[in-house]
Amino acid sequence: MKTNEQYLELQAYADGQLDQLEGLPPGRRAELERMMADDAEARGLVEGVRSLSQLVRANEPVHTVPASREFYWSQIQRKIESAERAGTRAQTPASPRGFWLRWWLPVLGASAVAVTSFLVSVGGLPITRAFGETAVSDRGSDSSGAVVFRSESEGVTICWLD
Repeated sequence: MKTNEQYLELQAYADGQLDQLEGLPPGRRAELERMMADDAEARGLVEGVRSLSQLVRANEPVHTVPASREFYWSQIQRKIESAERAGTRAQTPASPRGFWLRWWLPVLGASAVAVTSFLVSVGGLPITRAFGETAVSDRGSDSSGAVVFRSESEGVTICWLD
């Protein structure tokens, strides 16, 4: 019975890569050749690996490149240069309009939401929804903090108590 290392050494021998194995003793090639002369299993493994290798080489598709390597390298270089130029363009300062849209528009939107919320909370602005639905603050004289929602189209009234 052979060890995994012996199988790997026999496969490397069949592929002609035995000299590339690390830590191989100097006389190992001669030992493997003696093993193949004495052992039919070792011979069969080496012959099988060699025939498989020849079969793969014979049926390997050949792909031809329509252009030279220089053409492909020049394409890669152009793409790298265009990406670098695009990166430097992204770092250039924005126009005044871009500054306005990026900084002031969100500030104005947030302040509009704050003002609307304040007006609704003090009862000066009822919230009107589609189809005549209205939420009204009905705080009354006792300041209970109740909010009433009426939907005329659905005939529903909901009260929220704080």
